[in-house]
Amino acid sequence: MTEKLIKELCTEKLENYNGADRIEFCDRLDVGGLTPKPQSLKNIEIPVFVIIRNRAGDFEFTTEDKKEMLESVRAWNDEADGFVIGSLKNGEIDTDFIKEIQKITNKPLTFHMAFDETNDKLKAIDELANLQIKRILTKGGNSPAPNNIPKLREYNDYAAGRIIIMPGSGVTGACARSLAEKTGLSELHGTKILKGAL
Repeated sequence: MTEKLIKELCTEKLENYNGADRIEFCDRLDVGGLTPKPQSLKNIEIPVFVIIRNRAGDFEFTTEDKKEMLESVRAWNDEADGFVIGSLKNGEIDTDFIKEIQKITNKPLTFHMAFDETNDKLKAIDELANLQIKRILTKGGNSPAPNNIPKLREYNDYAAGRIIIMPGSGVTGACARSLAEKTGLSELHGTKILKGAL
């Protein structure tokens, strides 16, 4: 890894982010993160990506769920620097819904850990890259990211620069640089990404 290490802080509060390079802003981290209420981000000095997820549970969303999430994109579009999204259909990427989101916003998109529940991860990487999604947030397996170095490296090698692979879950400041060096990844995500030596 030769690139600068990009640290994305996942947080419910837009404070105490000094040292982060980007924020994933969400509500209800206890259920994996839900869309927060729209507010001004003008005083935030780094990019803020807002998660778009209207309920806890699985990522197979109903028509009503999707309508609600599209409204959230519209509500946040003037303030957010980007969005964190994810939707599946029978274990596959819900490409139609992603295209609906892209009709509303031209902001960069991150596909969240719904990726980890897809049936075919390499096919999902291809589809998301073709949709011009900016990055994929993934644990690389069923356990925290630091336990899945070979799989994260495989995803990164397969992506081959077409899309950014960003590990999350269990990523702290103390392990971030080692994880980046072992996987070749330069963007890392976590609620504790600023805690510990970097």
